[in-house]
Amino acid sequence: MKIRFDEINAMADSLFLDNEEYFKAVPVDIFGLIKRLKIRLAEDDYGNDFSGAAICDGKTKIIAISSKITNKREKRLVAAHELGHLFLHDNTRLNVDKTFVAFFNKQKLSFEEWTKEEEANIFASTILLPEISVGPYISKLQSEQMEEEKIIIRVARKFKVPIKIVSLRMMTLGFYRLPSFYNSHFINA
Repeated sequence: MKIRFDEINAMADSLFLDNEEYFKAVPVDIFGLIKRLKIRLAEDDYGNDFSGAAICDGKTKIIAISSKITNKREKRLVAAHELGHLFLHDNTRLNVDKTFVAFFNKQKLSFEEWTKEEEANIFASTILLPEISVGPYISKLQSEQMEEEKIIIRVARKFKVPIKIVSLRMMTLGFYRLPSFYNSHFINA
């Protein structure tokens, strides 16, 4: 199973076209978008090892987020990540993400699970950091000869997202080179 970059971008583009008003502002109004898409958002204390879940039961779609996530940037990321599961992995009725599994504990996942988590991360980065607004901003910072680490921090602050998602988005936009393992194992040829 390879990461479906083209499909992720096509789905994100479709969302952008159909819901432009949610992507014009910086930061992106992810919770407004979820509401507009008629996806129920459920926030509760689901336990210590839980960050979010995407639930699809026929026409009913739910994004569950742990109320223990107090960082607003992280909460926005979890919401966008779970939205990615709903859009990309519709054959799954339930997808539960353990705390930070999407970024840190991938060694505990099967190859197929890892790929799905990475796709949801890429989708989240695409939605929260739309190329139309983040691309010119990054280019401007680069033209000022700013170091990459400082660019990442500035983008994260402006777009109200965790630093880890900025790095991923900068790679998918071509501001960084993708690691070789993406090119050889995960990208559709």
